[in-house]
Amino acid sequence: MIFKINVNSLFKKINIFYKKATLLSDVATRILVSRMDQQSFNLPAGREAAVGAIDIIKYTIIAIESELKYYKKSKPNLNIITDKPSKENIDSIIIFLKQAKELFSDSKNWERDYGGKKWEQVTDAILDVTIKYKDYLNVKRDSEEEYKAIKNLIVSMNIFDGVAHNTGSIYNKLIKLEGKNINRTNTSNIDIYKKLIRLRDLSESEYDIDVMKEIIPELGIQLPFKDYITDIKNKPDYYKDTFERREFIINRTYHLREASSRISDLYIYLENLIKKLNDFYDPKTHLMYVHVLDKPDSVIKELNMFLYLTDNLHNIELIADKLKDYNINIDNILNLYKKFYAITKNVYEKLDALISYDKINDEEKFTKLFSTYMLAAKMILEQFKKIKNDF
Repeated sequence: MIFKINVNSLFKKINIFYKKATLLSDVATRILVSRMDQQSFNLPAGREAAVGAIDIIKYTIIAIESELKYYKKSKPNLNIITDKPSKENIDSIIIFLKQAKELFSDSKNWERDYGGKKWEQVTDAILDVTIKYKDYLNVKRDSEEEYKAIKNLIVSMNIFDGVAHNTGSIYNKLIKLEGKNINRTNTSNIDIYKKLIRLRDLSESEYDIDVMKEIIPELGIQLPFKDYITDIKNKPDYYKDTFERREFIINRTYHLREASSRISDLYIYLENLIKKLNDFYDPKTHLMYVHVLDKPDSVIKELNMFLYLTDNLHNIELIADKLKDYNINIDNILNLYKKFYAITKNVYEKLDALISYDKINDEEKFTKLFSTYMLAAKMILEQFKKIKNDF
């Protein structure tokens, strides 16, 4: 008896269970494994998710190296490892990430659109992933320790995904780096980025079926999840049309993410202003430094630059308005920013009125006004930070 084999059909069936892993399929795998209950979880599935750490560590390091070029001061000699993380190089990678984090935390030496707080957060998140991946590499296979190490690593990677997601352009950079590495077109990179963001937004849904409908086609290897996927597909609701519900969740999550990113940007902007103004006086004695009193325009310039950028207020008002469609209220944040803006405008006008021909008419009054403003501004900043962190 002769058997005829349909090669195309065979490859199609093989591809259901295996296709080359990418950043997109890795994210899909993490989301799926994170949603598996204790009974469904198995070590092969966990290992498949753990492998995803390799590419996000590798590509994030390359992105960090590129960003460090914009650091204003001369950098120390950094041992940058862009190979895949392994037992042999993982300690060197951890040392590099700690050094990079310290440089990004030096906010005074970064322009507004480069490095700084955002990249410090990204570096901190990938540093934790790297440490957890090191733990995973060193555990005994098929043990309780391996199970715990995988769980810890997946939690860490999910946190990284959240940070990278909320900081906007990070995953876009990583996908472009991956695309360059595997000769993927720019159009494909854009499509993959959109899919990845959609999966991350949809992962916030409480409905497993909604999430699985879009995750299953993006998985790299399906074999470790075969039973779990079969159970999901056997549920009566799986083939119901849930498109509208999915779109609502995705749009809601998108606007929340945009709000979180804008609020974070706003806080960093306010914090940087206070840090710059802090250099003008001694917060212990509340006295301004002599060189500042001799050239008071430096104070006026910083305040004026803040007041000139009115887009911040307009953007946060638009976001607040949009979130009301989803019964989410951020008026407390909006009102705090308005308060900060109002006291800054008030002190700017009063300080400016005390200056004639680059000289201060009343140094005592000038110093008192500035000191009072700084105390009030710092209090508002602390309130803003608390609300931002709780958002």
